Amino acid sequence: MVTLLTARAAQRLGHGPLVTTGGLLFAAAMLWRTCFASVDADYWLDLLPSQVLGGVGVGLTLGTLVAAGVSSLPGHRAATGSALVNSVRQISTTVGVALLVAIVGTHVGPAQRQDSRAAWLVAAALSVATAVVGVRITRTATRTRETAAPAGAPATPLTEPR
Repeated sequence: MVTLLTARAAQRLGHGPLVTTGGLLFAAAMLWRTCFASVDADYWLDLLPSQVLGGVGVGLTLGTLVAAGVSSLPGHRAATGSALVNSVRQISTTVGVALLVAIVGTHVGPAQRQDSRAAWLVAAALSVATAVVGVRITRTATRTRETAAPAGAPATPLTEPR
């Protein structure tokens, strides 16, 4: 649901602020889990708030990163850019899951609560790194717009004529 709404927001605000906000929201979700998770979980206090924060964060970030990667390329490079962006996303997901399993291990239960907290803290740190990428996207896009053609200059086509 959030991903559907990000297209209009990206047109208005740019991709960077959405990626930054999404990364910070997901980090907040992981920190929420770190602080409030317990053996006797309370759905309303523990699970629901972290799931809403995390869902909105992922919804803001994933689609926006793909769109930013593809929209910054000329039309004839869009397919290659899309493949590259999606490959990086898949590899990052795989590495993230492997890291989570390495931290938590094979035994999951009340005694490993600290391992789960460590995994959530690592996820929060990686989410903050994603937010920093969003800031970088913002700066790059702003700099590109500023150094682009002067005002009133004719627009260049997205594809080269044949």
